[in-house]
Amino acid sequence: MRKEMFQHEISVLRDTFRKLIRRNANINITKLIIKTHPADMAVLFRYFSDEEQSALFNILIGLEQVSDFLGELDESIILKLIGQDSPERIAIGLSRSSLKVLQRLKVRNHVNEIFMPAGAFSRINNPPDYLQVAKVSEIVRKYWTENLTLIFIGSIAAVFRIIAPCINSKDTDPAVLAIDPDALYVIPLLGTHKSGADNIAENLSADFGCKPIFTSDLKTQFRLPLDSFGEAWGWRRTGRSSDWSKLMINQSKGLECNVVQLNGSNLWQKLENTSGFKFKLNEDSLLEPINLFIGSNNKHKCSWHPPVLWI
Repeated sequence: MRKEMFQHEISVLRDTFRKLIRRNANINITKLIIKTHPADMAVLFRYFSDEEQSALFNILIGLEQVSDFLGELDESIILKLIGQDSPERIAIGLSRSSLKVLQRLKVRNHVNEIFMPAGAFSRINNPPDYLQVAKVSEIVRKYWTENLTLIFIGSIAAVFRIIAPCINSKDTDPAVLAIDPDALYVIPLLGTHKSGADNIAENLSADFGCKPIFTSDLKTQFRLPLDSFGEAWGWRRTGRSSDWSKLMINQSKGLECNVVQLNGSNLWQKLENTSGFKFKLNEDSLLEPINLFIGSNNKHKCSWHPPVLWI
């Protein structure tokens, strides 16, 4: 019940902030920020687009509670806000009928650039100046990095034929999504949790009113993404990809997970979807093998390393 209430509160606050941002109601935004606890504001920040985060941060930077807020904020978001490691976000329309969705993605700041193949572009009267013409396969190869968000407007079959030569590993592949030309559905295809495609689909669904279609085990079974959740806290991951994959497979089978955490916030342990985990406070308190370690040392197969300040 608490989890449902928490998600409901996030949704209400997020939608309220979004409405105020669209109206440029900076005075009302300031009042709402002041009423919101810095820790809650930091959690809420993860649910905003880059542009929304930037708009809010420009207001926050002038308030007294900015230092408390930054102390709670994820390191990865802080780096984005100061202009480092900013992901590329592009959308590609595969036909003339995709133009309206492309324009909406661009105008609503979900993407930086929009593209369309020459054949489709030639059949459009008075195309917008910001619509770029390019060969789709070349654009995909050019931008294909783990920091990319790639949104296609068109059929899933066509999308997979386009991206197939570039697919490499879940650790390095970008977030890829597909939207139909009528914007009725949005489907995360690649990088669903590691690259954030599921979260992007939820943001698009909230803005466009389209239905998100989730197929991953993590999303449909409400599991915690053990191989990526630490990134939101600014933690660093070590271990072989094969060991992390084994951990995720065991999780999908419902096997017990032995966790030792020595550093970092333990708030995540209170989530409802960690009920199958066995938590210990030190490495010597478990007779069974440690499946997931969170701390400073690097001797375990699957480890997250929170930032630690030694004095």
